[in-house]
Amino acid sequence: MSNLRNMRKLMFVLLVLLTSCGTTEETVDNIEAPATSSTTTTTSSTLPETTTTTLTYAEMEENFLAYYFENKIDGYLTLSSEEVEITKNLRSKYPTFFTYEDLSCYSKERGTTHNALLNEYFQVYEENEYYFSEYWTVENEGMKYVYSLNVSYNCKLTSDDSEYPEYTYLYGYPFYYEGKWWTYKEVEFGGAPVDTPGSMAFWSERVELKDFQQFYDEWVLDSIAPKVLIDNCPEQNISENSYDVNWSIVSGNADINYLFIGYYKNGEYDTRVFFEKAQNPDAFPYPSANTTNSFSTPVENTGDEGITTQEILIQVSDDYKNYAEVSCTITFER
Repeated sequence: MSNLRNMRKLMFVLLVLLTSCGTTEETVDNIEAPATSSTTTTTSSTLPETTTTTLTYAEMEENFLAYYFENKIDGYLTLSSEEVEITKNLRSKYPTFFTYEDLSCYSKERGTTHNALLNEYFQVYEENEYYFSEYWTVENEGMKYVYSLNVSYNCKLTSDDSEYPEYTYLYGYPFYYEGKWWTYKEVEFGGAPVDTPGSMAFWSERVELKDFQQFYDEWVLDSIAPKVLIDNCPEQNISENSYDVNWSIVSGNADINYLFIGYYKNGEYDTRVFFEKAQNPDAFPYPSANTTNSFSTPVENTGDEGITTQEILIQVSDDYKNYAEVSCTITFER
């Protein structure tokens, strides 16, 4: 690179010198230039015309998908009714963590997300527009399938304790098929002979989760749901301006991580309060697994004269994604 720069400087100096010499004026008197004849040859050429075609994004997607469907899709994966039931049981209570070979995988709950194309058409086994988007859906023999799923887990090497580990993505939640558990794992973008839209630059393929059954057993089969109980929901009208509702949480075999209390006046939503352990670990004494904890919450009569109803709704969830709720309607009379 330095030689190239030096050569360019030398050429520039020579050009300046030649230009300076060419512009020096001399005066010569009474000298006639000899007659000479000259021939001028002119060569003309016409450059070929070129046409540039600009595709719209929709046309680019259409061209790319035609290539992808023809060359990258292996076929249709259809679950049996039993496989659908087992898969849906996990889908509603998917684990927030599991291990896969030498990776530790964490469910993606927040942050930037993206989709990846699959190497097969995967059956739409439930009506869920967020999970099975119509945008990525095709139909075959009266059934719906998707060819793209959203990222669901970020996985890193279990041995990697660095502050910024390198992550591998898993797409969609694990599903049960032919006696085994599967998911879709990212693969290197293989390139294509046509323009690739940015939304289709992530590719994935189906892989077996060999040791996943233990996580299904833990999160689905062996988990015990919590209970929420109200001890003193009144049957008679209350004439005071406030009533203390006594209630308790009976935990299952997982810690409680969420509490919601909603208030409804005369059948209409009024206000609410909620506590999420991940965001506010000290805002509420979240009960541990296999314990019973009692609480008391006042319900105020904020209505006018006459009859006013106030409903309190209490909901909890635990680390195994089990939910429980209870409600009580209090009739105030002034």
